[in-house]
Amino acid sequence: MEENDLIREYLSLHSTREISDKFNVPLEKVKSILSVALGRDKYMKIAHQIGAKKVSQKLADPSFRKKYSEKMTISVSKALKTKMQDSAFRDAWLIKANSASLKGNDRIKYLLSTDPAFYEKWLGKCTDGGKKLTQIKKGIHDPLNQTERTKWSIKGLKKTGRKLTGPKGEHMYNYLEVSVAKVLNQYSMDYEYEKLVPAPNTNGFLSLDFVLSDGTVVETTYWDDIEQKSKDLTNKFNHLKSNFGISTTFLITKKSKSAGYKRLLPPYVTVLSLQEFKHLVAGKRGKMIQ
Repeated sequence: MEENDLIREYLSLHSTREISDKFNVPLEKVKSILSVALGRDKYMKIAHQIGAKKVSQKLADPSFRKKYSEKMTISVSKALKTKMQDSAFRDAWLIKANSASLKGNDRIKYLLSTDPAFYEKWLGKCTDGGKKLTQIKKGIHDPLNQTERTKWSIKGLKKTGRKLTGPKGEHMYNYLEVSVAKVLNQYSMDYEYEKLVPAPNTNGFLSLDFVLSDGTVVETTYWDDIEQKSKDLTNKFNHLKSNFGISTTFLITKKSKSAGYKRLLPPYVTVLSLQEFKHLVAGKRGKMIQ
């Protein structure tokens, strides 16, 4: 075995392991000979080429290709996220990304105006994409899919931002809901939290914050956009009144927001601050909350 034999095999993109097995030379000795003979930079460059060749061959296997793709996606994402912490890198990246986007747009415009085949292919893809999008949107709103859509909407409702715990162990959205639940629980006023009732909207239902045993509905809100929230609540309360005969409804909100909601909501809705609600419930139970 001559040193030139090892070099020739390596330059032909055979791995150091294959060379070691072929010439019966210890792996570490093969690496040492090649690194010295070729120089570290060239040795590593060829090593990367060999690695790429091996990966390319394995990618013919669909299962390997899927695993490799997932692994690379995670690896690149982590590396990029780390580098993005450096403001200089982040600024340079954004400039480069914007530049690439502009160049891409210019290239597409050029091909659309100069290459008839590209134009026809592009037009066909746009047409197919439009048809597919129409079908997807139709599927979402198709009455035949109402049951499935409602099921997924309810799942989403249960997972959305509930980080607080109510007196009965319920997962709640905010401190106002928790406070109202504590008042009701303290005075043994039975309630159902987040009761769902049928409604002719996209989800197929409305979610009610609290429904008491006598059918009274208690809603809570922290929203600052009083006008928009009032429109939503008015639609909800009117639906409850028209379809379920529920007209005893309360809205509990910040004291600073009470006047605005009183002005915009239907007259049959009682708007109270949390403290006013406490006094009302205490009075109904013959007690006064301290």
